[in-house]
Amino acid sequence: MPTATPLRLCAALLLSLCLLPASPARAAEQSWRISGFPGGPAAELALDPEAGALTLTAERGGVRVLEPSPVGLVTERADLSQGLRFLHRRDRVVAEHYTTTVGKRLKRSALMREATFAFANAAGARLDLIVRAARDGVAYRYRWPDDHGPVLRETSAFTLRQDAAAWLARHRRDYENPFVQYTALSAPAADFMVPALFETGGGHLLITESALDGGYSGPRLTHEEDTGTYRLGLWDQQVQAPGETPWRVLVIGDLATVTESTLVDDLAPDSRVRDASWIRPGQVLWTWLAGGREAGQSLEIQKGYVDYASRRGWPYVAVDAGWYFLPYQWNGI
Repeated sequence: MPTATPLRLCAALLLSLCLLPASPARAAEQSWRISGFPGGPAAELALDPEAGALTLTAERGGVRVLEPSPVGLVTERADLSQGLRFLHRRDRVVAEHYTTTVGKRLKRSALMREATFAFANAAGARLDLIVRAARDGVAYRYRWPDDHGPVLRETSAFTLRQDAAAWLARHRRDYENPFVQYTALSAPAADFMVPALFETGGGHLLITESALDGGYSGPRLTHEEDTGTYRLGLWDQQVQAPGETPWRVLVIGDLATVTESTLVDDLAPDSRVRDASWIRPGQVLWTWLAGGREAGQSLEIQKGYVDYASRRGWPYVAVDAGWYFLPYQWNGI
């Protein structure tokens, strides 16, 4: 049998390649960047062209602090977490100045870049994702212009590097649990409270919220075992939402930045209290630690606490849980 020449081998190889069935080309992923300030936190939104699902990534100084994390929600009549197509993007700068009666600073200045991304599913149901980037973090919220029924769940989640240090408190209704240090991976499979603090290669990341006013369900973070992913769960099984969600907030920076940040306040709506002259911060005697529920349910004990605070010039006494079980005792005050 004659030996094939190199030329014949090349020709045969080219012919075999031509006869192979063509593989379908994968559509390129769509992605958009939202950046507030040079060197500051930035977010990147990406749309998977096959699943039509969205993920959000956050970084600071070129170092990723939040791994690609799903965003989206599901309502009674519309799945707005997959099968989405991009419609358009609108950008604006948000600049606000406001004052507060209490807090870290009384005079505030907020400057944020905002991008609103419009998407629709195959049935035409619309979802807007509003993303903001500021000097001290990024935030996003959902908005939908049409009535799709109650919100059943969000697919919002936060994925951290598995070795990221984590300070988490187990979820309970009264928010009275201690924070315990884990890693993002080693934390038990459980529900944790918001806020939650993590430390990654890009600095600290505080996951929290803003503009939660009672019109939407409170959240908790559900850790998936053997992962660095924390999914956002809602307290209510169905939420009769007003057409938008609270802000999902990521405060990003060194520990001083996280501590001093007013991003949660900056994102919140204007105060409904028009006359704040009656709000006068001052020392308060908190009786729960001294007497617990028994003190809270005793008019005589509370009178003693009031006298104690008065003798020391403290303007306030906080009456904690329990007093409402004996309302008739207080009618004569």
